[in-house]
Amino acid sequence: MKELVQRILNYLLEDKKIPEELIYQLSKSTVKIVENHCTEMIPEEFWELDSFVEAYWRTESYEKSKNMILVYQMGQLLSFTNMLSMLAEKQEKENSIEDYAIQLKDKYVIFQQIDRNPGITHKELAKRAELSVSSLSQFLSKCHEHGFIQRRVMGSEKHYYLTPYGKRLYSVMSAN
Repeated sequence: MKELVQRILNYLLEDKKIPEELIYQLSKSTVKIVENHCTEMIPEEFWELDSFVEAYWRTESYEKSKNMILVYQMGQLLSFTNMLSMLAEKQEKENSIEDYAIQLKDKYVIFQQIDRNPGITHKELAKRAELSVSSLSQFLSKCHEHGFIQRRVMGSEKHYYLTPYGKRLYSVMSAN
């Protein structure tokens, strides 16, 4: 796939039409990678192609282009690069959940309490986790940023819930 991506990039950099056979080969390679969840097959050059395609669409270059074939091909490339980027992000998140479980093992009780008591208030959670309200706030803000918890404000109280990602993390933490 490395050579294929490099050839496509060369056509783009030279502002030439990409042969349909190359687009077809890229589509087949993309399907194979997605079906097998095998991000190891994505060459480094792919990320250069991904950046090029993204820049094309973000800068709205298609509006200035008189070459409709190029616009069409860039649309095809966008769909392939998006699929592989999303797969890579998903796998990175899956792989990092193990790392997070190790890093956050001393905060297990917080995840446990939120899992057992969905909607638990901030004050109650601090009490059960034996933490100060302020140190719990800092930790929960980080957990919210990482997508582990969801918080809802009702009146003056914050209520906490585990997101599906947070539940997976808690499950990994529980297994360890």
